[in-house]
Amino acid sequence: MFLEAVPECWVEVSNLETTYTWITKHPLVLLQGSELSFPELGLTVDLSFASTVHLSRHPEHEAVSRLSLVSLDRTEQWSVSVGDLCGKALEQLAENVVRVVAVNDLPRGVEGKCRKLCSCCDERRKKFRAQASGHPLYHLLCFSCLQMDPLRVDMKRKMCSYTTSFVPGRHELEGGRILLGSGAGMLSVDLPEVFHAVAKMAKVEEVRSTVLDTYNSFGERLLTLSQAGDSLFELWTTMAKRAEEDE
Repeated sequence: MFLEAVPECWVEVSNLETTYTWITKHPLVLLQGSELSFPELGLTVDLSFASTVHLSRHPEHEAVSRLSLVSLDRTEQWSVSVGDLCGKALEQLAENVVRVVAVNDLPRGVEGKCRKLCSCCDERRKKFRAQASGHPLYHLLCFSCLQMDPLRVDMKRKMCSYTTSFVPGRHELEGGRILLGSGAGMLSVDLPEVFHAVAKMAKVEEVRSTVLDTYNSFGERLLTLSQAGDSLFELWTTMAKRAEEDE
């Protein structure tokens, strides 16, 4: 199997609102029915929901090749990127290529696609696209980096689902996206697409933690973020009270 022959790679799951990237070596991969699972990453990909598979050069790194799966509704994408040092694995994969097409004819992924919204929600999205640092979730995620505790991320969609955790050692803002990074992975959230969030205290793996559910404008859950302790919850409560006073 191609992935078993890869010494090091980037595994990435993207949708219209979020992206998570793992950096992993010699990934353990299991195939059960239509599900491709990465136990060490906490990731499962249901191949029955994939519409296209293509191999191409990475759009930002010329020396990197990327294998991508796009979901039937074109709202999810799973990809694995490998460098030229994985030449033998790439040669094996190339033997299974069915058709060669020009770059401009590659199947479209999730890049550049966004949800159609009503005029009110669209105005709100434009507002935070212009000033993402004013989004409430931006302040919460920046604060989570200061705690030096693992941030757990749960995401469940039709094609891709994962549960993973990392200690966000750094954060930065790129346009409307906040990026939280560590040596093992990176979470990217398109803040203008997050319209609602609910925080609560709950036990996560027997540890009292702040649990934050985030939603898009249609009320669909995007991510569940959790971190040990109540510091994040206290900040959320303070921000909620200020928002009520400003109304």
